[in-house]
Amino acid sequence: MPIDASEAEEFSELASKALNSLPYDSPGQAFVAFEKPAGVPAVGKFSNTLTFVVKEVDLSTCEAEDDGLEDEYQLEDLEVVAADYMVKVSVSNFRNAWESMNEEDEHVDEYGLGQRERVWEKL
Repeated sequence: MPIDASEAEEFSELASKALNSLPYDSPGQAFVAFEKPAGVPAVGKFSNTLTFVVKEVDLSTCEAEDDGLEDEYQLEDLEVVAADYMVKVSVSNFRNAWESMNEEDEHVDEYGLGQRERVWEKL
């Protein structure tokens, strides 16, 4: 199953497991594993195409013919976004959680609106 990772250049293919045979009307699975760089919330889009060969089967011997018809099926794209690396954390008391944060996790800066008659003029 070829995967186009041209829009996910930070990822590298680590391993894949193809499905060598899939009888008619039977489910099957193929796998491709990608690795992302350590410490980087890599994002990207993967385009997936299922390529296969359809073969006729001799009903008397249950043997597949040697030649077949090559075909492909476009599967839905898979997109990895920054939100895929985030986990919701339940906080029962926000004030305590805020005050328990370390100073190195904090960034403080000042911003000014300048001289304006109304706040919404700056927005």
